[in-house]
Amino acid sequence: MLRTEERLSMRPAHLQTYWYTTPSNRSHTLNHGDFHPFAAGPSCGSVPRVRAGIAGHRPGRSGGRLPLVAAVCATLAGVAGCRSYEARALDLTAHAAAWRARTSKAATALEDGAAVRAGIDVDGFELSDGVELSEALALALVFNPDLRQARARAGVATSAAREAGLWSDPQVGVEALRIAESVSDPWVSISNLSFSIPLSDRLAAARELGGANVDQALAGVAAAEWELVRNVRQAWAAWSGTVRSIAALEAFVAALDELSTGVQGLVDSGELPRTEAALFGVERARQAAAALRLQGQRAAAELELRALLGLAPEAELKWVPADITSKPDPAGSGLGQAWIERHPRLVERRAAYEVAEQRLRLQIARQWPDLLLGPQFESDSGQSRIGFVAGIPVPVFNANRQGIARAEAGRELVRVQCEVELERIGSRLAIARGLSDNLALLRAEYEQQVLPLAERQLEDALALLQIGEGSSLLLLQSLTRSLGAELDWVTACADLSANDAELRYWTGPPSPPEMNELQERNDER
Repeated sequence: MLRTEERLSMRPAHLQTYWYTTPSNRSHTLNHGDFHPFAAGPSCGSVPRVRAGIAGHRPGRSGGRLPLVAAVCATLAGVAGCRSYEARALDLTAHAAAWRARTSKAATALEDGAAVRAGIDVDGFELSDGVELSEALALALVFNPDLRQARARAGVATSAAREAGLWSDPQVGVEALRIAESVSDPWVSISNLSFSIPLSDRLAAARELGGANVDQALAGVAAAEWELVRNVRQAWAAWSGTVRSIAALEAFVAALDELSTGVQGLVDSGELPRTEAALFGVERARQAAAALRLQGQRAAAELELRALLGLAPEAELKWVPADITSKPDPAGSGLGQAWIERHPRLVERRAAYEVAEQRLRLQIARQWPDLLLGPQFESDSGQSRIGFVAGIPVPVFNANRQGIARAEAGRELVRVQCEVELERIGSRLAIARGLSDNLALLRAEYEQQVLPLAERQLEDALALLQIGEGSSLLLLQSLTRSLGAELDWVTACADLSANDAELRYWTGPPSPPEMNELQERNDER
């Protein structure tokens, strides 16, 4: 995995994710600067104190109160260094306006790293001539709402990791007593400044845990990106199939409109009964209604695509359907068990297991207490004393046993989750491969048998009708069968394209050599 400094240098809005490394042998180091007693985290709480006094000189009545003044000044200096609250207004109206104004110019914000990981060949954006699938994927990787939330959550982990493993804040203690009897100097003051010094590797473990949380968050972004690519591809395949089906229905209705003149002529000449001619009108109206229903589905699918891409419903874009009739490249062939190392969901699970490991390490480190050490000043009846205060809890009754037990059980839970996820992905991959083979055979059957037979039947029916030996009902039936065969073929093509996206998703992202080659091509542009 990356070192923490490299992770934290990434901006949350454009987080890079890496799929081909394992979160082991990590060495996270956060440069918090040299230790300063007034620039650390919260105090470690109260602990038993052991006082040792050293008698000093007698500087006078006012000199005995100087340590108290110094302690108060130190406290005020620490408070002055704290960060003040700054409100930031939430303007949803302005965001709504910006959401509706998203155009192709915003696509220049596409993170090339995300495109490469998704296997997208970034070749510039020109949406004025229509949005193609690759451009839609690029837009989704920038504007998809769920992906934007995943990156924001990764930003939270990144910000937290920056401040992990800090020293506890120093603790200032002040005691003031007044002697009830009449004495020349009735005040007794005690002030101390103590520092919490860790005796274990608790701070290092906290930094490691922060880095592991960043790894898991970035892996979660990568998994969300890869799942989004699958969803967009499947939605695009379904929408493209609907567009192709509408075109087939409209062509059928247009063909019946061309035949209507000839059919009406046969009716007028008495060669065709009016009841048979009416069947042409009924079939035309039925298929026109089917086209109208698919047009509604197409409009709804386009709105779903806009939502998936993070665009406003009224965004004026022309959509270019994918060629679902072209045979897809075989996805996942010859990969063997590579998906075990490459799949983003397994990478994210491995990162979660590393988080559980580092959490257990931190809990074990917390069983060793911190040493409380610091100077102490005392003024009693005009006499000043300087000493030190030291204390340490004894890990006998607690020793953070509950925290350790919970962390161990949590690590076991994550291990089971990793194993279950592997089994689930392996099963879904096998299902997708089997379904891909079946859909490929079905499509080949339509292309090699059903469509040629339906086309030949239609040609024969037209030829017989032209020589006066055919039947109008036979022609209508041939036209309807040909339309049905074409619609079934389009459905098979769309299903195969959608399942190809599913198969690619479970197979995993491109291999590192493929990603490097794609990155080089994008860099050349």
